[in-house]
Amino acid sequence: MLTLDLLEPFTEQWLGAADGARAQDACLISFCGRSAGAREPVDAVYDLVTAESLDGLIVWTSVLAPEFGLERLAEFCQRLPLPVVSVGQALGQAPVVLPRDRRAMFDMVSHLIGVHGCRRVAFVRGSPAHVREEERYLGYADALAHHGLAADPALLPAPLESTAPDSLAPVTRMLASGEPPDAIVAANDNLAVAVLSVLASAGTRAPEEVAVVGFGDFFSIRPGDVSFDSDSGGGSGALPLGQNVDPGALSLTTVRTPYQEMGRRAVEVVLAMVRGGTVPDVATVQPELVVRRSCGCLPTISRDPPAAPGAWEVPAARLWRALTYRSDHLPNDWPQHLSAAFFAETGGAQPGAFLHLFEELVQLSLRGGESVQNWRQVIHTLRQSVGGAATGTAQLMRAEDTCTQALTLLADNAERFWRYGQILTEKRDTIVREVGHQLVTSPSVAALAHRLAAELPKLGIPSCYLATYERDPAQAEDPDAAAGTPRPWVHAAPAGARSAWSRLLLAYENGAVTDLTAHGVVYPSVRLVPADALPCEAMFNMVALPLRFADQPLGFVLLEVGPRIGWVYAALQEQLSAALYKAFLVESERAAVAALTEAQRRDERHRLAVELHDSVSQALFSMTLHTRAVQLAVQQQGLDDQNRIVTSLAELRELTQDALTEMRALILELRPDTDDPQPRPDEDELHRQGLVAAVRKHAAGVAAREGLEVAVEAPQGGLALPASAETELFRIVQEAVHNSVKHARPGHISIRLAEGADAAGTLVVEVADDGVGFDPGIPRPGHLGLEGMRERAKRIGGRFSVKSSPGASTTVRVVVPGLLRQQPAGQDRPSTMAV
Repeated sequence: MLTLDLLEPFTEQWLGAADGARAQDACLISFCGRSAGAREPVDAVYDLVTAESLDGLIVWTSVLAPEFGLERLAEFCQRLPLPVVSVGQALGQAPVVLPRDRRAMFDMVSHLIGVHGCRRVAFVRGSPAHVREEERYLGYADALAHHGLAADPALLPAPLESTAPDSLAPVTRMLASGEPPDAIVAANDNLAVAVLSVLASAGTRAPEEVAVVGFGDFFSIRPGDVSFDSDSGGGSGALPLGQNVDPGALSLTTVRTPYQEMGRRAVEVVLAMVRGGTVPDVATVQPELVVRRSCGCLPTISRDPPAAPGAWEVPAARLWRALTYRSDHLPNDWPQHLSAAFFAETGGAQPGAFLHLFEELVQLSLRGGESVQNWRQVIHTLRQSVGGAATGTAQLMRAEDTCTQALTLLADNAERFWRYGQILTEKRDTIVREVGHQLVTSPSVAALAHRLAAELPKLGIPSCYLATYERDPAQAEDPDAAAGTPRPWVHAAPAGARSAWSRLLLAYENGAVTDLTAHGVVYPSVRLVPADALPCEAMFNMVALPLRFADQPLGFVLLEVGPRIGWVYAALQEQLSAALYKAFLVESERAAVAALTEAQRRDERHRLAVELHDSVSQALFSMTLHTRAVQLAVQQQGLDDQNRIVTSLAELRELTQDALTEMRALILELRPDTDDPQPRPDEDELHRQGLVAAVRKHAAGVAAREGLEVAVEAPQGGLALPASAETELFRIVQEAVHNSVKHARPGHISIRLAEGADAAGTLVVEVADDGVGFDPGIPRPGHLGLEGMRERAKRIGGRFSVKSSPGASTTVRVVVPGLLRQQPAGQDRPSTMAV
């Protein structure tokens, strides 16, 4: 179902459709296009409406057409290969569900003419864009013609564009004319309330001088027109002209539009279309005339004619008609039982039984939302049924006394339910505020999803799917996008953009968080949730709400309906939008700080590289030249190669060259973009053939140079690793082998690279020797080899450990969880190669 939001007056539409879907064993998803805090509706959430996820579509055209335009709405529906039902207004060729506004207006104007004797009845209409107001005007004209009254142009002011004071000037002029109306019919309740405000400002009493009626049984107050200031009497401050709502305005005679019935009827029609049935082009529902004080009627006046004298039986239909608003909580046969108990009570039998039953029924009904005034109508109907010559004085007195006690009980229950409702509303407000505080203080997107799952039980919401707009994983520049790694801020699509992909942050189903990896994380948005995550084997009622902050679309949330209170979902939508935007900002700031820190580290490394190149590296190079000069001088002296001075000079030169080579490698590592006059062949091998090939090449070189046995155990086809991880792991292996050769005096070194046996995707790298060993627990100031390997392992998410002791072997071990990607087929067996 496509609508704007879940707030009044749209709550009744939504609940009616939900009840109809439940009765028909169908699932309902309500797409609400208005986001919290937005100045106008946002249609991004409507882009999620496709035949891929839905079987039929209900469009509240009378609600959406003024916002998006009828042509655009019709074009949108024509693109969907779905059965479509329009509600409130015609939409292309789709079947339409309409209220009989013309007939309802006819009945209301006839009430003014026939009951109150009005002859000068004015009609005030609103914007011409509201198509149903024309139907209401036709009903007004029909009633005048039916009663033989001519339409007076002076009583038909031009359509009012708004309820602002300047727009109400035509009403003021009409009242100030020589022949003012004796009744004013407004095309909607907002206009009727504005008319009451104009009458109050002009000193005209309503309904004594001018009766006023509306249409719709709903009016709203703009938030900007209301303040929390109080007058000296402790009441609310007055509203501007045109919005002056007081208790008198709340007793407005009007026509109640049957939104719930329209929602139920729309579901029936669209399901009949889905199932291949025949449906009418137009399905109508009958609005109800609600008579209150503003037309001059007293609340106790019955809508039915008085009972005939001696009528001791009250037809059940009369009592049913008295309760016309949400009486589903009552048993079907309550009128028969209540009237029987009343007649027994007034006849002197079963004293107290009627009042006991009456209070029980009242409590059930008020709990379901029934009006207290309607129960007064029930008492009045029962009282009218007692009369006639056969009725004794004692019986009449018992009837009067019983009705008085029933009214007292009703007032007492009404007071208790009002106080309970106030407490319940305050408690709900507190819960929603506390939930919002928890959400908006979440330090990250992941924490937000976690807290949302923890707070949903407080709101009674069974299931929730939270998704943010995402880039296409196949086109993402970040290689971590397809792997499901959260990245700050890129979840949010640019302003005005539509995202075909979404990232599921939370799948909360029936009180438990579902593992996201079961359905994947990034998925096409039109599926609403990944794969088949929606529990289609069970019926559900959900609302789809856009998440948006200012002009920035963030994503959407699917909430399974728990409490049937629309503002709860609207409040949660607003809180989630603000919390998600704030979490994105926090993560974006963290990423910026991390990037700045990395840039500072890079600058420092570059500075150190320059310092080492200009000082230590140059000094080592000079030492190499001086050593070579001394060697040449000694050779000129004629000393043989076995002379101690000659051999010492040769060893010194070799050590100096090794130190210079290591220094160049360190400089290249500190500043990778530095031109190295002597590129290291192991790095070329690493970038060209991968980690395993580079390790084997290095092991072969060490074995040939040192005369050792170096064995490498690794998969023949290599390992599929990120390039950054390959570099770090190669440096760890290189350092471990170097330390072994330099300090342990081994005869054998083994290098193993393999997948861990305990967890799939975990890489284990080991370098072991049979040398003299050492105590890893003894601090060695100035020796950075172990600490450097530990830092490298940590940078790629690994764990580093050293197992050794004096006189025993040494094993250096690195374990990196989740690093290995899928291996090529047939190349997963490790092999051992001895060099």
